[in-house]
Amino acid sequence: MQQVNNDLSNVLSSKTPQNIVLISLGTCISSEVSIKEVLEYFQKLGKTARNTDFKHTSSLKLKALNHTWSAALLLHTGLCQTRLTKKLKQLESNLNSIDLNIITFNKVIIEKSKVIESPTLLDHIKQLQPELFAWHRP
Repeated sequence: MQQVNNDLSNVLSSKTPQNIVLISLGTCISSEVSIKEVLEYFQKLGKTARNTDFKHTSSLKLKALNHTWSAALLLHTGLCQTRLTKKLKQLESNLNSIDLNIITFNKVIIEKSKVIESPTLLDHIKQLQPELFAWHRP
């Protein structure tokens, strides 16, 4: 997956409140089939900062499938969590073959039990928001 925008400092306005969201993308089809459409859609929701590459993973949700493709991206958006969730569900409905989930919202892990059970989700957080795992000594 290509980096969409590496430097947001010139793009984001300090007047517009921006939420930083880590979103996981899972699909049971080839990562190349719909990735362009997904990236274009995310550009309508905000600015993508960084992303992971797609990689093969075991499917937790779709037990009948042996492998899925998984990736994650950081999105800077003015949308609240509820509105963003609705937009992601609309995209899932339109594409049918993709699963989108908010993993962190403003550096708070959503559904911690789901993240703990998934090494892939933990890896996505470590890659895109390593500061969430940093240990600070007093």
